[in-house]
Amino acid sequence: MTKRCLEKTDVILCATYIPPENGGSEQAIETQFAHFADELQHALNETPYLISCGDFNAQIGTYDEITEAHFDLLIEQPQLARGRVMECQELNRAGKMLVDLASNLSCVITTGRTPGDTGQPTFVGYHKRFKSRPDHVMVSKSLFTQVHHTEILMPYLLDHCYQSVTFSTEAHNPNVDMRLHHDPICGPDGNFLRWRPEKAAAYVAFLDQDLPVKQQLHRAIEHEDVEQAWSSLKSWLREAAVQTGMTIFGTHARPPIPDSRRAAWFDEACFQKKLTALNSAMRGESSHIRTAVQRIPVSLSTLQTTICGKTTSCFFTKII
Repeated sequence: MTKRCLEKTDVILCATYIPPENGGSEQAIETQFAHFADELQHALNETPYLISCGDFNAQIGTYDEITEAHFDLLIEQPQLARGRVMECQELNRAGKMLVDLASNLSCVITTGRTPGDTGQPTFVGYHKRFKSRPDHVMVSKSLFTQVHHTEILMPYLLDHCYQSVTFSTEAHNPNVDMRLHHDPICGPDGNFLRWRPEKAAAYVAFLDQDLPVKQQLHRAIEHEDVEQAWSSLKSWLREAAVQTGMTIFGTHARPPIPDSRRAAWFDEACFQKKLTALNSAMRGESSHIRTAVQRIPVSLSTLQTTICGKTTSCFFTKII
C-alpha cells in the first residue's frame, strides 16, 4: 500500500504466519523476524493504526514489551504496568523476538492483557491433547486503548482455537457484518482445510496465478460489493487449497445416516411405537407392550403401505 491509498484513519490488518523454530535454523528465524519488523515499520509509516494477528509459533510467557516508549499509554492504561496474565508460561526464542519487536515498534501484544484473555492455550491439536499459546494479536499503542474484549473458543475440526478481538469504535459501517462466524471451512466433498507447511510454497504459488476467481475478487473490491468479495475470497482460498493438497477428508464428524439405510415405511408413527415399546420394557411392563403400542393411532395409509410385498403391519407384529 502507498500513501495515495491510505488515510491517517485507516487500519492496516496483517495476517501473519511464522514457521516453528524446529522448521529451520536460528539464523532463518532471525531473518524472518527481521523482514517482518521491516514490513511492520513500513506499515506504521503509512498509518498509526496497525493490527498484526496470526500464528507466530511464539510462546511469550510473561515476557514484557512495555517500556518507557509506552509512557503515554501507561498514563491511560496503568494496568499494563502489572504485566500480563498467562496460563501458558512457556517462553521460546521466537517469543522473545516477537516481544522485543513489539517493544521496538511501540506496539502491544493483547495476549493476557484484555478481558477474556488470560493467556489460555490456543493450540490444542486435532485430538485436543496439546496446550500452548503460539497465536497472538499485536496492535499499535494507538489502537490498544480501543480494544474491548477477546474471545477464544475451542474448535471442533481444527487444531487451533478461534480467537477474536473486538474493538470499541464510534465509526459505523452498514456494509460490515459484525456477527462472528465460527463454522469450519469445509470443501464440497466433505474435506476441510488443514495447514500443511510442506505445501506452503505450492499454495502461495497457486495464489499468485492470475485465476478467474482472483479477477472476480478484484472486480468485487473495485465495485465495493462486500458480499461478492467475501464469496470470491472463500472460493479463491478453497480452490488453492484443493489444488495444492492443503485439505484432508474429515473424519472427526460422524456423517449423517443416509435415507437409503432406513426403511421407507419407518415414519414418525413407527418411531413413536418403537419408543413406547422400549420404555415399557425398561419399566418392567413387558406384558403390556402390545396394549401400549396399540394405543398410538396409525393412519390407514401407513398400515397399507407395501414395501417389497410386505405391509407395515408385519413390522408392528414383530415388535410387539
